[in-house]
Amino acid sequence: MPNSNSNGNAAYGVTVNVFPTQAAESLADATNRLIAGLQASNPKMLPSGAPQPIHVDGENALSVRFTSESPSGGGETDWLVAVARPQGLLYFICIAPSGDFDDYNPAFQELIASVRLAR
Repeated sequence: MPNSNSNGNAAYGVTVNVFPTQAAESLADATNRLIAGLQASNPKMLPSGAPQPIHVDGENALSVRFTSESPSGGGETDWLVAVARPQGLLYFICIAPSGDFDDYNPAFQELIASVRLAR
């Protein structure tokens, strides 16, 4: 369970969720809509570049890092990984204060590598 402050915002951890997609929507379009929604709910969440292709359990996915403010104070790094599934866009947001992200990144990478998607 991620550490969090009293308003429920994670300071460390991973969020997993499904974002509804539209009929025949591409992975890139769905990911961009998800990013827009994340930024609408947190305008301080700024992408560190364009989404980059990766793979999750052999499936095409997109990955992008964000900078934001950490609920524990200071800067935060969020790593978004999104993969299209029949139910919608399955996404993971790996979260850590910016100063600690490199220490947590191997665990985040391992977690994404361990994901097995239903076929």
